[in-house]
Amino acid sequence: RRCVQETVSTQSTWGQFQMESQQKIYVLVAGNLSQSFNTNLSDPKGELGRRLSQHENVFVQYIQSASDEELGSIENKQNFEVLVTTNHILVQKVVSYFPNLKWVHNLFTGCDQLMKCNSLVENDSIVLTNSRGASAKPLAEYVLGAILYFTRRFNIFETYKSKKEAIPRTKLPLLQQKTILIVGFGLVGQQCARILKTAFQCRILAIKRNIQSQDKLDNNLDVIGGLSDLKDFCQQADVVVNCLPDTQETQDIYNEDVFRCFKQDSIFVNIGRGSAVDELALIEVLKAKRLVGAALDVTKNEPLQKSSPLFDQDVSQQLLLSFHTSDQFDELEKEIVDTFEKNLEAYIN
Repeated sequence: RRCVQETVSTQSTWGQFQMESQQKIYVLVAGNLSQSFNTNLSDPKGELGRRLSQHENVFVQYIQSASDEELGSIENKQNFEVLVTTNHILVQKVVSYFPNLKWVHNLFTGCDQLMKCNSLVENDSIVLTNSRGASAKPLAEYVLGAILYFTRRFNIFETYKSKKEAIPRTKLPLLQQKTILIVGFGLVGQQCARILKTAFQCRILAIKRNIQSQDKLDNNLDVIGGLSDLKDFCQQADVVVNCLPDTQETQDIYNEDVFRCFKQDSIFVNIGRGSAVDELALIEVLKAKRLVGAALDVTKNEPLQKSSPLFDQDVSQQLLLSFHTSDQFDELEKEIVDTFEKNLEAYIN
């Protein structure tokens, strides 16, 4: 299965998927109301609709419900080659109705749910792209904020404030020159490294599933390794930042054995996927005071149930929960659509 995880920038990249004779590009837009957008994706007045309307050779069909009646009423199904979506549930049905699709673009970063769509996965003629990197800056700022939250003990300040007591003067560690392990060194991980190296002169360790020659040339990186190095690198790190996607290989990768390798008084930040963390094992190391704290933007179950052990008062001071909001910023919709439009221009030209 071919999944293109970054912006296509040249016409040649598309190869056989290029339009050859048809003058118009027929595009399907299928989505629903999302908290990540100010408008409904399927609203022609939104950011995506406005951009698409500026392309004279693009015909757009907006899909609202993907009901059999709606999909059946669309004419010239054989002409549609492009599907833009945020809703993996709609994709399975939409793909089955349009036999000549060549490109599916996911406006979000994660493709794990789309890869469960059999009609998409089993069709080697369809290219899948995403908006990888659109949220790199806000995610990296979140990571920095979470690290400082625990390094400078902001969590303790809140506790004393709630008790209406003055906190005793305490010598706290600096973030300067600490060792940071970034697990998953894509665009988000690279942005984290850039900030931490430049502003705080941190030593940056990274783990990447597929190491490329250019990774070793990154000036913000000190050491890079594979997943097999995870335990060894955790033993060296003052902070571990997880940026891994959800795959079979990464599920519960942070288990009891791995957490046992964390340095005493280290910090864990997860902005990847909740499936990577054995949450009960994390709670146990927090209760044992092995970690200063953990910041979880993502969890196994979203939204969290009120009965979740992550709300346990025994770990509340050590646990920062942000409920999958760290990627949000005021220019998110524009950045996401920018990525798609670059791909679209390459596809057209």
